[in-house]
Amino acid sequence: GREVDADAAFEVTVYFKDVLNVVPRSPVMVDDVTVGEVSEVERAGWNAKVKLLIRKDVELPDNAIADIRQVSLLGEKYVALEEPTEQEPTGRLAEGDTIVVVEAMKMENVLRAEKDATVAKILAKEGDSLAVDAVIMEFA
Repeated sequence: GREVDADAAFEVTVYFKDVLNVVPRSPVMVDDVTVGEVSEVERAGWNAKVKLLIRKDVELPDNAIADIRQVSLLGEKYVALEEPTEQEPTGRLAEGDTIVVVEAMKMENVLRAEKDATVAKILAKEGDSLAVDAVIMEFA
């Protein structure tokens, strides 16, 4: 990817279960348009902490979702950002925000909350077997 001017961008952190060969300078895209780049990738426990630089003129909701995709079958990986599909967009993504990608059973299961809240405590641990109605996190 081409370098993003840090003075004209804001930084967002995303936690992924697996970064699938995303590396610094990999593109960040919205609707197939490059809007930023990966600035840093590091391990955070069993997850990957990925810092993104996004152009300041890009407007995304605070509850935006992130996904790692591939340009083509053999193409480079990139981080895709988009509006949520299972809830109404709220707020605006800004400097210092964090997007957490919760992976449920290695499938794209939607985890629904009854209200907007902040995660206060995660009750499940890596590798735990969970019952269908198990409580996996508490909200503040």
